[in-house]
Amino acid sequence: MAQTEAQRTYYLSHREERLEYARQYYAAERGDSLRKEERAESNRKYYLQNKEHKLAYLVQWRTANPNKKKGYDQKYYQRHKIEISKRTNAAAKLAGYVSQKRWTANHKEQVAELNRRWALNNRIKRCQSARQWRNNHLEEVRAAVKRWRKANLDKARMIGRDASLRRRVQKMATPITALAYESIMLRVKMVCGICNKKVARKDMSFDHRIPLSKGGPHVEWNIQVAHLKCNIMKSTTVIPVQMRMGF
Repeated sequence: MAQTEAQRTYYLSHREERLEYARQYYAAERGDSLRKEERAESNRKYYLQNKEHKLAYLVQWRTANPNKKKGYDQKYYQRHKIEISKRTNAAAKLAGYVSQKRWTANHKEQVAELNRRWALNNRIKRCQSARQWRNNHLEEVRAAVKRWRKANLDKARMIGRDASLRRRVQKMATPITALAYESIMLRVKMVCGICNKKVARKDMSFDHRIPLSKGGPHVEWNIQVAHLKCNIMKSTTVIPVQMRMGF
């Protein structure tokens, strides 16, 4: 311990001489890579053995020489400007991402309202973006649609039937409104409007009381639940008993 204190005292009292000797030694051995590795390893060991003392001395020196420290910092920044800029930008980006994620988690309703407003004000842009994404990910979209149809058979059937009916209605230029098929099914209690018997979902179809070909509109009051077999047999005729079935 006493020897270590004596070494530190000697080092502090002969600091300039030791620095000059080190400069001369490094200049003489500058081209020797092996010596450089040895010096680096020696410096690492010395730092680990005297870490607290080195840090205390560094704090003391910075306090006593603010102008020199500022000059060294400026020189270091000029030599490593690109690396410092990259590190700073990465840290700022990460901090901004974490802050935004935390704010989003704490303001879910506000975020949903902002997204809804943006979607309404940028409908064309949103559709174009969605169409472009779909074209670039066709395989993923097809796989997702296939999984959804397999998990929602009834909904998939109704969507397909509605799309088919809409195409027919558009060709005939008859009145059309958005339909709530679930409400129609609840209203008639899943009873066939043609044979008055219960209808299972797997055998169900939607029938126009007044056929589209006869000028019937594609609206809720003109649609009833029917067996697919009954609907096919009825075809485009208007059955009197059908017309007597009201809401």
